[in-house]
Amino acid sequence: MVRLTLATIDDFDFFYQVKANADNLLWTGYLAVPIRQNLYSWFMGQIVQQEFPMSRKIFVISEVNENDIVSKTGYIYLDPIDNQIAKISIAVLESFSGRKIGRTALEQLFKIAYNKGFH
Repeated sequence: MVRLTLATIDDFDFFYQVKANADNLLWTGYLAVPIRQNLYSWFMGQIVQQEFPMSRKIFVISEVNENDIVSKTGYIYLDPIDNQIAKISIAVLESFSGRKIGRTALEQLFKIAYNKGFH
């Protein structure tokens, strides 16, 4: 089962792990691993703004197995552009690829976005 949870400050180490991953760097077009303190400051700013309707939401994607063991697998953003349109960005660690985690996370985020009025 795939689960999305709104990111908290406790998720930063995992978020950094994904952002520093070679595959993520390739797909996002960055040439170097982000500076940890700079990314932390940015992440904190995003987290405290999540309560506002038109602010970016960062969700942690987790896989929960049959024994209720949770593995964090990636992140997904919901970026409102206006009251009806939002942009989505997603990253899943390569070690979890091929398991339909990203696809399921997108389906769940589409439902969340629709319930928030994005169409």
